[in-house]
Amino acid sequence: MYIPFESLPDDAKIWVYQADRSLEENEVQRMTAAAKEFMDQWEAHGAPLSASFRISHNQFLIIGVDENANRVTGCSTDTKVRFVQLLQQKIGVNFFDRSLVAILDNDEVTLVPLQELKQRKVSVGEDTLTFNNLITTKGQLNSDWKQPAGKSWLSRYI
Repeated sequence: MYIPFESLPDDAKIWVYQADRSLEENEVQRMTAAAKEFMDQWEAHGAPLSASFRISHNQFLIIGVDENANRVTGCSTDTKVRFVQLLQQKIGVNFFDRSLVAILDNDEVTLVPLQELKQRKVSVGEDTLTFNNLITTKGQLNSDWKQPAGKSWLSRYI
């Protein structure tokens, strides 16, 4: 069942999906409608999941579940992945391309190919903000999602 994202507790499980390009406003609207519909139907072994989502920076789809009511199972995780795959087909975007690194500059997200960072074709500073899409809780989303490149795994390329 869909709940407002702000209602998720800090220990809510989350997944961050990064689009391979910036989303247009009409795409965000279509994603919002589809995600609300999915959240209302999402369940684990017949029990509804208290779930929500957020689209951030027109670049990231963040899905969250309050597991204090019902826990996410392998089958419900598979259902979520199939939903994201269907969504990317409808919108024409790739949420599973891990070769792009998102950099935040003046509140604008720029995607940089990881290969270019490795070859130092793109310069990233110690204080350049990047995103840690491997976080797993809403609390981490609030505290650790955006981090200076110098304090992230990107530090080896600075």
